[in-house]
Amino acid sequence: MLIDPDDFPRVELDFMNRVHDEEVAMLNRLADLVTQRETDPAVQADIDALLNAFLTHMRRHFADEEAMMRRIAFPPYPVHKQEHDRVLDALTALHEQTDRRELERFLLEELPGWLDQHVATMDMITARFLAMQGVSEPGDNVET
Repeated sequence: MLIDPDDFPRVELDFMNRVHDEEVAMLNRLADLVTQRETDPAVQADIDALLNAFLTHMRRHFADEEAMMRRIAFPPYPVHKQEHDRVLDALTALHEQTDRRELERFLLEELPGWLDQHVATMDMITARFLAMQGVSEPGDNVET
């Protein structure tokens, strides 16, 4: 298992934890498929589909989170968004390459540590601030 879900940081808001859990599950599945490919090259189609789904999921995750931060005028929004942009830019650039091996390496070797630290720091603070503003789900109305 690439990332132990039981050891992954939890934040104050359940909806954020659900999104993180989905990404952890996708990364763990990707690691399994990459290992399986060594003996079954036919799983490459599953790997490609999962890579596409993961990138779509990350884009939606970050966009939703950023929209909530803007809606509540979250003071460290620019720094948080900059981290999202940096990782999405790297993922997008690697995804556009023909050789998926470097993208897989990034997702399986670099992203788990980044995601763990990002959730334990930036998302932890963001979730606390959102909760203080009365947000419990992405569509909640917030008085500003």
